[in-house]
Amino acid sequence: MAQVPGQDPRTVGGLAQYWDLCTAAALVYTAIVTPYEVSFLAPPSPSEKWSDSVFIINRCVDVIFIIDMFVQFRTAYKRVDIVHGSKWITDPKAIAIHYVRSSWFYLDLFSILTSLFDILGGEDTDSLTVLRVVRVLRLAKLVRLMRGSRIFKKWEMSFAINYKYLSLFQIVFTICIGCHWFACIWGLEASFDPLNSWPIQKGYCTAWESDDRSFVEAAVEACGKGRTCEAGSCSGQVCEGGYQCAEPFHMYSWALYWSVMTTTSVGYGDVLAVPFNIPEQFVCSISMMLGGGLWGYMIGIFANLASASEAETSFAEELSSFNTILAEINCPQSQQFKLREYLFHKKDLDESEKQKELLLNFSPAMQLEVSFKLNARWVHMVWYLSNPSSVPDLLVVDLAMRLKRKVFPPPELFPPGFMYIAEHGCAYRGGRMLRKGSVWGEDIVLQNSGLHLELPAISVRYSSVFVIDATELLETIDKYAEFKERFRIVRIKWMIRRAFVREAEIRVFTSGRGVFRNRFRPIYAKKIAAQMDEEWRQRNRGVVGHAIPGHVPGKDPIKRQLRSVLFASVDAGMDLRAHQMRTEDERDDIHNTAARFQALESKLSHLEGMLDAGTLLATTSAIEKLSNPLGDPIGAAFEFVTLVPQPFWLLIVFAPNWKGTRAIFEPIQPIALIAFVHLFIVVLSTQGSPETGTAPLDLFNHLFDPNYDGVETFLELATYKNFISEEWTHALIWDLFVARYIWLDGRRRGIFTSHSVLLTNAIGPPGLLLHLATCLIVGKGLPTETVDEVEQPPR
Repeated sequence: MAQVPGQDPRTVGGLAQYWDLCTAAALVYTAIVTPYEVSFLAPPSPSEKWSDSVFIINRCVDVIFIIDMFVQFRTAYKRVDIVHGSKWITDPKAIAIHYVRSSWFYLDLFSILTSLFDILGGEDTDSLTVLRVVRVLRLAKLVRLMRGSRIFKKWEMSFAINYKYLSLFQIVFTICIGCHWFACIWGLEASFDPLNSWPIQKGYCTAWESDDRSFVEAAVEACGKGRTCEAGSCSGQVCEGGYQCAEPFHMYSWALYWSVMTTTSVGYGDVLAVPFNIPEQFVCSISMMLGGGLWGYMIGIFANLASASEAETSFAEELSSFNTILAEINCPQSQQFKLREYLFHKKDLDESEKQKELLLNFSPAMQLEVSFKLNARWVHMVWYLSNPSSVPDLLVVDLAMRLKRKVFPPPELFPPGFMYIAEHGCAYRGGRMLRKGSVWGEDIVLQNSGLHLELPAISVRYSSVFVIDATELLETIDKYAEFKERFRIVRIKWMIRRAFVREAEIRVFTSGRGVFRNRFRPIYAKKIAAQMDEEWRQRNRGVVGHAIPGHVPGKDPIKRQLRSVLFASVDAGMDLRAHQMRTEDERDDIHNTAARFQALESKLSHLEGMLDAGTLLATTSAIEKLSNPLGDPIGAAFEFVTLVPQPFWLLIVFAPNWKGTRAIFEPIQPIALIAFVHLFIVVLSTQGSPETGTAPLDLFNHLFDPNYDGVETFLELATYKNFISEEWTHALIWDLFVARYIWLDGRRRGIFTSHSVLLTNAIGPPGLLLHLATCLIVGKGLPTETVDEVEQPPR
């Protein structure tokens, strides 16, 4: 016979809801009545037990606790381990073993067994003091109050709660229950020796007027119900030490008066510990210390309400507003529970995002170090990034910085086109349960999207995953040339294997055999799979429940409609989630780029003061010339070539790995455009006359004539605008071309180039020499490029 699985403690509605309410009522009764009963009420005699209302209610509470103890043997518990993450265990045997091994089992059992002293005890007890000592053990039931936190947590997700009112209620309840318990402790201490404590001092207990045994016994027999009357020790016809006390509630009111003064630190004067009563003095001292701590705790809560943490306040306000909306739209209780449960799970995600924002306050090196500590192990979960010896640490750190954490509630679908790494939770994909450390969607790096395994994954429990899209993953890998080359071979082999499997699927399913590797549907032959899906939909069109065995069409139309809405919302939700994730990626790219270049802004401001305005910065006159190019075309072209490349230099020096830098410098077109402007200057330099600032062509010939001094000729040419414009732009463009070559060689072979490029910008050729020296120092060798011989056609 199959075992009935354990009950999920998160279940809303049904019998579980009423049982939680019943248990909560028993806990409230235990917290209020049990301390009062033990401290002030006299135990009923055996003949009066089953007519005493307090005794009967206590037995009902015992029954509730006994049933609740058996319920714990069927209540699922949450297990957390490193491999599988968090999981709810529903196996009855495992639940029973876990409960018996926990301390809760023995505390629950002890709190129930203490009630036997009430049931079995009676008048045969030699001393009322001994009976009170035994009954004090019943206070062990107060330990069960800790279970109330579990019930409250469940109610917190089930009902609309205004957290401001909840905080106020918490303050009032804590003060009231604290003062009540202190009053009971004060009365319990006095009950052991009333004639030497505050009751005799204040007249709440009095000794018998006569010590005659018959009088004392008659007075004890006539003692009112619930009052404490003791004959004392009798020898012959004389009794000593007997007393009678006032009504229990009268004594409680005086003890409560004392506890309120102690807790609120109002002061003393009329309620004091009796001199030479050492136990009472100790109890009073301890109560004052605890009361002071309780009052300080209450003040702390008030202060916390006034200046609560931003995260907690924001979450509480968000949840309160959300509860108001749910109340206005009359949302079903079960749906409210699911929505609140999602908010509580998403709270951890919001905190992690705020932690990521805090990291931006640190230096880039510190950010990388912290990110490596937090997320590097998740990057190594991916099989082609799992070998630390072959995967560069900087690549791991870069990917760790790009991972984004998402929470998926059940039964939400995971959008395709992303790689997922499960942090905790559980998902189902392709007949396999995905738990902590599982990775799927890692094939997004394959260039042929037709070879992607696009099996949908569905969240079974609340799942927290790390996400990265294909663009970010490939762009990050492309920055590391050596690993990129090795990874390219891995991708090719991967695509070949899947291409073979796809071809096999096509041949099997088109031949009519219909089964391949125990699969009744292809996973890579997507066209055939789409045709099979369409045929299935045609056969089962119209009714969602047709595929369910035993389903009778026409019954439960509302349930079928709700199920259709659920399925449609799941599919539409996946599309919306994919759009949201891609939009967030675009925003994060802008945000991360801004964060990474915060340090660059300070460097640029420092650079402004160091570098000459004529080399890297445009002056006001340059801007004026550019605004009117027809007035002075050579001057405008000169300023254009001087001004436009300067942002390129900044990017290639300070942000060599940024994707914007790659987009500008990898193609040759930007430099070719500037070269055309230089050609324009050369053409204009051949026109005009010395009066217009154009050097005569004969003067150029003197540079190559040995009869003339070349330096003197060059100095003379420098007085003409066209010559200096041509030579200056010539040098700038050539330096930029050399810098691009240095940058490309550094990216291809993983060599740092910013210093070499900066020197090239400053004085030209020495920058190339510095790059060659860097190549030799880091052991990469000089850059070499071989050109394959082109086979000549036969003549």
